[in-house]
Amino acid sequence: PGITQFNSTAQSPAFTAPDYPNITNYTFYLVVNDGEFNSVKDSVLVTVLPNKPPISKASILKGWLDGKLTISKSDTNKTEKISNNGVDQGTEITLDATRSSDYNKDALDYVWTVWSKPEDVEVSLSDSTSDKPTFKAPDRDEVSYYVFLLTVFDENGIPSDPLDKVTIKVMKNKPPLADAGDDKTGFKGNMILLNGTGSN
Repeated sequence: PGITQFNSTAQSPAFTAPDYPNITNYTFYLVVNDGEFNSVKDSVLVTVLPNKPPISKASILKGWLDGKLTISKSDTNKTEKISNNGVDQGTEITLDATRSSDYNKDALDYVWTVWSKPEDVEVSLSDSTSDKPTFKAPDRDEVSYYVFLLTVFDENGIPSDPLDKVTIKVMKNKPPLADAGDDKTGFKGNMILLNGTGSN
C-alpha cells in the first residue's frame, strides 16, 4: 500500500517511500526470465522508517531596535529567542517561520498563537497561518513582553516537535523630543521662518 509509479518489469526499479507514522515493511519478489525459463524467486525486504515530525523555527525577520540581532537560548525542549534591546512601540515587526523544516520534505502549514502578553493589551497578527505574519508593537507606558508560539504541521497533520517560540520586548512609550531648529537673525520687517521639523 502507498507505493505508486513502480515499474515491475524494469531491471532496477525505484519507488518513493510512502509517508506513514509507523515503521512499514515491504517485501519485493524478483523472478528473472531468460526467454524460456523462470528463475527461482528471490526477495528483498525494504523497511521504511516512520514519518518524523517537522521542526519549527520561529524568529524575527525585521523589527529589532537599531538592527540588533536576537539572542538564542536553547535547552532540550525549546529554543527561545529574545530581543537584546527591544523594539520601540509602533514598530511593525515581521515574524519568520521559513527556517522550519521537515525530514520527509513535506509541505508545511504554519500556526502562530499568542503565548503570553500583558492582560490589558490586545495583540493580533496580520495572518496567523502565514510563514511571515506581521504585527505592530503596542503603545504602553512600561516595558512589556510578547511571546508568540509557532506550531508547524506536515502533510499528515503531524505537529512539530519541539514547538518553538519567540519573545519580543517592547520598550515603554517615550516622550517626544522638541527641536526648534537653529537660531535666526533678521531685520525689522523681514519674514522669519522657524523650523520644527527636527522634532520627533
